[in-house]
Amino acid sequence: MSRRFVVTLTVIFLLLLLAVGTYLFQQSPKGRAFALTITGPPGCEVVGYVIVDGVKQRVEGKLPLNLPYIGHKLEYAIVAAEGDMTKSISLVVTREGKVWGSATGNGVKGGIEEHRGLLPIFGGGSSYIGGMSTAEIEELTKK
Repeated sequence: MSRRFVVTLTVIFLLLLLAVGTYLFQQSPKGRAFALTITGPPGCEVVGYVIVDGVKQRVEGKLPLNLPYIGHKLEYAIVAAEGDMTKSISLVVTREGKVWGSATGNGVKGGIEEHRGLLPIFGGGSSYIGGMSTAEIEELTKK
C-alpha cells in the first residue's frame, strides 16, 4: 500500500468518527431523572422552590414528600413552613435512583448539575447540599 492511500484512509476514518461522535452528542438524553425525598414529622408543612434547567417552581406541601424532576441542572431550597420552624426536615437527593446527597435541618438547600461529554464516559456531574442560615429561612417563609 502506498503512503498516500494510508493517509487518505486515516483521514476518512477520523472524519467518520467525528460525524458519529457529533450525532451521539446531539442524541444525548434531554435530562436525568432526579427526585427530592423530604421527610420529617408527619404533616409538617414545608415551603421553598426548585429550579430545573432555569425554570423556578414553588414547592409547598405536607411531609412526607417525594418530588420527581427531569433535567440537567437542579437547584432547591426547602424549609419547614412558618409555625414549624423548630421542626427538622431531612432531604435526600437521588439521580437515576441512586442517592446523590442528603442533609437535615430546619432548611436545606443545594444543587446538582450533569455535565455532558461527547461520549458517556466523558460525562459527569457536580453537586452541593447543606443547611441554611436563619436569614435564608426567614426569606423563604415570608408570605
